[in-house]
Amino acid sequence: MSSSPLVTAHLYIPSFFFQEASDELNLSTVAFPNHHGFVDPLTAHVATAVVDAVEKGHSDLYAETSARFIATHLLLSGNAQQFKAKGVGEFPDARLERVLDFIDHHLDIHITIAMLSREAGISPFHFTRLFRRRTGASPFE
Repeated sequence: MSSSPLVTAHLYIPSFFFQEASDELNLSTVAFPNHHGFVDPLTAHVATAVVDAVEKGHSDLYAETSARFIATHLLLSGNAQQFKAKGVGEFPDARLERVLDFIDHHLDIHITIAMLSREAGISPFHFTRLFRRRTGASPFE
């Protein structure tokens, strides 16, 4: 029996990261990690690096970029279960409301797609597509 402690990591990666990666990879199904657990050395290494970065006070950009990478890695590695997802690509009302509220409160500045997508928590490309699908207009309009 080993004297080293058992270490596990519980990662929450929002489903829209998987949807975004799936869209970029032109996959017809969305994959989500096996929620019962799996062992993946690369995911473990990245998760350890993220914990280290958080402890050092690095920006959330590090964690967000890592989550996007892990979602893409899991889609391509086979450590994910494939199934048809209903409504995963939707732009939830709360996010849309947050973006519209941000616009209303910042009409005095030049608002960029990057700012709006950051407010929504998704990539600029994905944000623009979902915004148009949801509102019928582009963010510029």
